[in-house]
Order: sequence, then structure tokens, then C-alpha cells
Amino acid sequence: MKVSVIVPVCNVGDYLPQCVESILTQSFQDFELLLVNDNSTDGSEQLCDQYAQADPRVRVLHLTEHRGISVARNTGVKNARGDLISFIDSDDFVSEEYLAQMVATLTAYQADVVFIEYNELDQQAGIFYFNVVSAAKGEVYELTAQEAAAMPDERLPFRHGCYVHPWGKLAKRELYL
Repeated sequence: MKVSVIVPVCNVGDYLPQCVESILTQSFQDFELLLVNDNSTDGSEQLCDQYAQADPRVRVLHLTEHRGISVARNTGVKNARGDLISFIDSDDFVSEEYLAQMVATLTAYQADVVFIEYNELDQQAGIFYFNVVSAAKGEVYELTAQEAAAMPDERLPFRHGCYVHPWGKLAKRELYL
């Protein structure tokens, strides 16, 4: 299954190289990287183009006016060629096994969506924040959409209830269309 990794980009020249390099060095190689430039003015747009010229897995979509992160993500979805979608924010970076682990889990459980845990790094303060390991770590919960919607947040098997942010997930493309 091919994965479309969508990265919205807007004036993140200081962070973009670490983000893109972490994606391009994935152990799972069957992916395309869509960099959606939301009318950057800090040189991020040129960085995007350089990555596209250097690696055939990278495509750049340039928005002609600043439209916001949601429009950038939706533009990526509309142009995605993969069977699966993963969003990564341009100021984030991922481990080498990020895609491989999510694809393996999605495939093994014939799931529609996979959520992952994450860690936070405050580069200015030099502090790496680890998530509190939940009792559910490493377990797989099979919930229908109705079961998940009806369950109170404190009973959901995720660390802080249902993750509402778009990153940190892998989902079938058809769910976004």
C-alpha cells in the first residue's frame, strides 16, 4: 500500500529540513511526500522545490495565496496518489520506523485508522518530554466509530482521550474523500 505523507508548509524554513529528512529516511519506502506550500515568504518555498528536484518521491503544491493549514492539508488530500494518508506538521520530525510501524499495524488488524503515541521536544529549552506510558501501550483496541463516539473520554484507551489533531495517524484515503 502506498502512503501519501502530506506536510503543510508556511514560513518554516528553520524546521523544514529536519522534518523532510526524517520522512525521506523512512525504512518504509513506498510513499510520496506532498509538500503543500501555503504561500511562504521566508524561503521555505525554495526548499520545497529543491527537495522535489532531488527526490522523485517528493511533489510540491504551491498555493498562490495564504489559505491556512486546513486548506493546505485538504489540497494535499485532493492531490494524493496513495491508498493511505498521513499528515506530518512541518515543525515536527519522525523516527525511521514511523510509517513502517503504522502500516504494519493497519495491515495486521485490517484497520481504517491507526493512532500513535508521540513525544515532544522543546528545542529552545533543550528539554525532551516523554509521554506518560499508559497501561494501553502496545495494545490494539478495535472500536467501531459508534463505540468510540459513545465512550466517555476518560474511558477511551488513548493517553488523553481521542487524539483530535490530524498528525500522528495513518488512515485510508477514502475516509478523507
